[in-house]
Amino acid sequence: MPLTWSVENVENYQEVTTVIATADDPNHGIKVGDALWSPITNTLVMLTMGTGINTITAENVDEVFARIRLIEKLHGAMLIAPGGGDRFITREEIEAHVGLRTNASSLTRAQFLKQQAAGFMDDEARRSRRERERARKEAETATG
Repeated sequence: MPLTWSVENVENYQEVTTVIATADDPNHGIKVGDALWSPITNTLVMLTMGTGINTITAENVDEVFARIRLIEKLHGAMLIAPGGGDRFITREEIEAHVGLRTNASSLTRAQFLKQQAAGFMDDEARRSRRERERARKEAETATG
């Protein structure tokens, strides 16, 4: 099922969810002055799947923030700052998107934590296996 989203209930959604292109990008058909989808909005839409919270409300902003922070602690910052470098999503950016909704599946906090812990453990086990295999190949090459 494709991810669908709506920002129609975000206060001042046209200002919050768009940015204006400051340079031409002919490879992507972008011209200076074009209104583009905000990277923050795009990231928050995608994170509704990871957080298991499909609607940002005034009541759940803190929970959305906490879940995103956990994801960022485990996987790194979700945004690229202007001029390069990663940066974390702020609570204020999430709060500005109150009203954003998607059709992502909902997860309780316990389900979310279980999913994140399992993902982390799986990633670490894969990393350990790769490292062990690399070390084995290096040892074989060295003894040749």
